[in-house]
Amino acid sequence: MCRSIVFAVVLLAFSPDLVFSQDFGGGIHVGMCTSQIDGDRQAGYNKLGLVAGPYVTKSFTDKWKAQFEMHFIQKGAVGQALKVRLNYIGLAAGAGYQFWKKVSFEAGVEPSFLLKATCLEGYWREVNPRKIDVPLYCGCNFSMTKKLLLNARFSYSSFADQRYYNNAVQFAFYYKIK
Repeated sequence: MCRSIVFAVVLLAFSPDLVFSQDFGGGIHVGMCTSQIDGDRQAGYNKLGLVAGPYVTKSFTDKWKAQFEMHFIQKGAVGQALKVRLNYIGLAAGAGYQFWKKVSFEAGVEPSFLLKATCLEGYWREVNPRKIDVPLYCGCNFSMTKKLLLNARFSYSSFADQRYYNNAVQFAFYYKIK
């Protein structure tokens, strides 16, 4: 174990192109999220919310990249007997693959931290939502211009909040600053 760590440090120390590479990109994204809570006896993605924040990308090849995001996202559920608002800060980490010239696919994990939970109506008041949710996501990006792309993403909780799963469909514009 110790030899592996020493080898990695020596490799990085003598590979300045790996350590000091300046081919990071980044920008901001803003969009809408529509969500539902599975298990709440309601149907449909009826809760609209905002998703926005900064992101950073790192290309490894012409086809593969890593992307890291921090965003504010509003999730929840709205139905006849239920109105739940869940505000999260998400820290997404994923990989993307450039499939065609203007189309790429992405997948990753999005640990999210609950900022505020509000139940306006319904039986969901007895359920305390988890302070940390860990959705998995997959999505598709379409490059509209060199600096602007449209993202569609589906995320689903990787574990239940008692018997409830939080899931969302997001549509966002990503603007590349660098």
